[in-house]
Amino acid sequence: MSSEILPLEKIHDEIKNNLSIYVDAARERNIESMMSIFEKDSLLLTNGQKILGRENIGSTLKTLIDNINPLDFDITSVNAYQVGQDIYETGTSSIVTEVDGKRVETPGTYTAVWRKQSDDSWKIIVDLMVP
Repeated sequence: MSSEILPLEKIHDEIKNNLSIYVDAARERNIESMMSIFEKDSLLLTNGQKILGRENIGSTLKTLIDNINPLDFDITSVNAYQVGQDIYETGTSSIVTEVDGKRVETPGTYTAVWRKQSDDSWKIIVDLMVP
């Protein structure tokens, strides 16, 4: 069974655009906008937790943002690979918080699996965050 070769560079640009929207929404603490890049039945794996479904992921991220009160947040998409009809994307993240009056940057990495939707948009179906 062969897979159609997708226009990877164009798709990766779309993914980067989606991530820009996500980062802006995170900085504004707009959980609803953050969740717009996740498929309804998506899966988030982070800190040993498995969170299933966009609504539950939103609740988890809201709690995380409320608890750590980030000063800044950023994501950099590094690579994208086609596997079947899905896109596996890897990147880095950075969360800046304040601890005891000092700015602390916590770097991380992630792998996300993106799937094309019926409206031709790309949404995350699996997100593995490694702080």
